[in-house]
Amino acid sequence: MNITRYISKAVLASSAFCSIAAVSIGTLTSCDDFLDVKSETVAKENELFETKEGFQDALTGCYELMAAQSAYGKNLTFYMTDALANYWNLGLSMSSALDVLKNIENFNYTNEDAKTLIKSSYQQLFRTVLQSNIILKNLKTNGNVISDPALRAVIEGECHAIRAYCQFDILRLFGQIPQNATKQISLPYNESTSIYDIPPYYTFTEYVDKLKADLAKAEALLKANDPVYTTYSFNQTMHLGYNVPTFQEEYLYYRRMRLNYWAVRAMQARLALYCGEKQNAHDIAMDIINARNDSGEKVVELSGLYDLPMEANATVYPCLPDENIFSLSKYDLLTYTNEYFPLASNTGDKTLALSATQIDELYSGQTIASDNRYAKWWRSYTSPQGVQGKVLTKYYWNSNSDNGTKANINYNLIIPMIRLSEIYLMAIETSTELSKANSLYSEYMRSHNVLLTADAFTSLDQIPAVILAEYRREMIGEGAMFYVYKRLGSSTILWHSNAVSEKDYEIPLPDTEMSADKQGGDAK
Repeated sequence: MNITRYISKAVLASSAFCSIAAVSIGTLTSCDDFLDVKSETVAKENELFETKEGFQDALTGCYELMAAQSAYGKNLTFYMTDALANYWNLGLSMSSALDVLKNIENFNYTNEDAKTLIKSSYQQLFRTVLQSNIILKNLKTNGNVISDPALRAVIEGECHAIRAYCQFDILRLFGQIPQNATKQISLPYNESTSIYDIPPYYTFTEYVDKLKADLAKAEALLKANDPVYTTYSFNQTMHLGYNVPTFQEEYLYYRRMRLNYWAVRAMQARLALYCGEKQNAHDIAMDIINARNDSGEKVVELSGLYDLPMEANATVYPCLPDENIFSLSKYDLLTYTNEYFPLASNTGDKTLALSATQIDELYSGQTIASDNRYAKWWRSYTSPQGVQGKVLTKYYWNSNSDNGTKANINYNLIIPMIRLSEIYLMAIETSTELSKANSLYSEYMRSHNVLLTADAFTSLDQIPAVILAEYRREMIGEGAMFYVYKRLGSSTILWHSNAVSEKDYEIPLPDTEMSADKQGGDAK
């Protein structure tokens, strides 16, 4: 079995179903139009959920929605959210193609192009949430067509996790700062399948409770039924032809490409840290780091040493697939990422790059001669104006040089969503034991080919600044850094020329059919 088969199948089989989600945010011109669309979508929904395969296709369709360029395929990873973190040197290009990002990085949310970009991502997150809700509804009414209770539970658990993942990012984008906020912002949490109801709005605390409830439901369902929970490692579920178990349900392979049990735990750690629950975040992070399968092997390990090998002519897997806890398949990734991270200098007008000075600042104090991130994540680049810089290679794959051992979508054409490196950084940041923090940091740096000869920290007070710099180096291109700044309430962002205010972290909720009458409104 190959996951590309499921992707191709889902594109065809769930495309009609995805229109159900799209309609919820689309514009209808008349009551007759609405009734026609409603009738059509109900019929398609009823037909889709007559079989186990229909449920599977619908769930795969959720991941397709998440992988769209308007969501995590571009906007919510290396494009819009990384611009919010002020990563890219947009001045290297004299073109107007990146003007929208210039407004984003300056927190000019009233610019019309910026509003359109933000709205497209918001809508895509809600389409995904709506689709997961529709699956959950049909599991209650017709879930018995799935004869295997474990598969049925896994599908249900993943739907709760998908809803929580998307709603959490709505909170991190549009919500108030999580600590010491002076402005309270209410947001919609959608648990409805209706194509016309406006979801209820909740205060920050109520919204977080909703997230915790969804994640707790997902955790319970997946803990009892997910094959990657203690029984197998992630690699054993990848169906690559070695030490592979035989699953009765092929759909249960490729667990790191799904919101699996350990991904749910990682989301719980993210949420806890975002809300200032540091001990809880630390405990969950350590559970993931120490997780082992029935054979005593680690479920997931740091993979920098073998995914980013320093040997000449060795095959490089820049997204570190072997430490991905959750990633999205993106079969058409290279059809557009090469626009932003071109292979050649003096080409393109959308290049996202760093200047030579920024690279020096990013790796300040690091042993760059051995750090595999410095060596393997960056390609030299000369702008059309002759300025020297570096282009990120995380979303580049030279299939011609691949040795064939991992030459497929599972290891190259992916979007990292949660990696073990982030979990290590969370565990170090929240550690209250100096020796543990030093031990974890040594393991983390060793995965990046840096062998520490002495403890990095002599006091716990040194940890925050070091780990903040590591987040910047580690998470570039993955859309996570803005959320780190926001949860810390940081008044400074690297390469942003002005002081950052609380208001800068509060992206206005877009005007849509779902939010127009609640924009800036009160809590539920």
